[in-house]
Amino acid sequence: FVILLGFSGCAMGSAGVLLFPADSLIHQVFLTFILGGMVAGAVGAFSITLGAFLTYTVPTVLPLLVRLLTHGSTMHTVMGGMLLLFIMLMTFNALSIRRATRSSFTARLDHLSLIESLTAEKSKAEQAVEALEREMSERLEAQKALLASEQQFRMLVETLNEGLSVVNEQGTIEYVNDRLCEIV
Repeated sequence: FVILLGFSGCAMGSAGVLLFPADSLIHQVFLTFILGGMVAGAVGAFSITLGAFLTYTVPTVLPLLVRLLTHGSTMHTVMGGMLLLFIMLMTFNALSIRRATRSSFTARLDHLSLIESLTAEKSKAEQAVEALEREMSERLEAQKALLASEQQFRMLVETLNEGLSVVNEQGTIEYVNDRLCEIV
């Protein structure tokens, strides 16, 4: 790709020399603007790889720059200086875009790893919530079973024909059924 860009830049640069009209200043200015516009477009298209940008830009404008600076007239020297300034500004812009793009890609990669770790933590939290919901459900079922068992036991004890009492280890009476009260 970079080699093809170099060939393309050479083709554009040779057009700057071959199509340079020696006697028409307006056409020379027009040609300078055209090649400058090609370089400006290369800033956005190729600045992510500085080598690609320079491989295209240098052969595109260097022949025209040399032609303008060696023409001998003051106007051509000024145009050459302006073209040189333009190239320096475009190179500075290419460097700025390259830094910003690489920084953006790096931040994107950092964000992706952060998103992946947050997704993993979210999955762990969801699993923990599911486990807690299962445990709460099991406890509710156990509590319902205990309550039903307790009601059955109480009904059995209350309907016994014999007297019944429950005494703890200290000798304190904790429960007496109605039948024992009737007997006593």
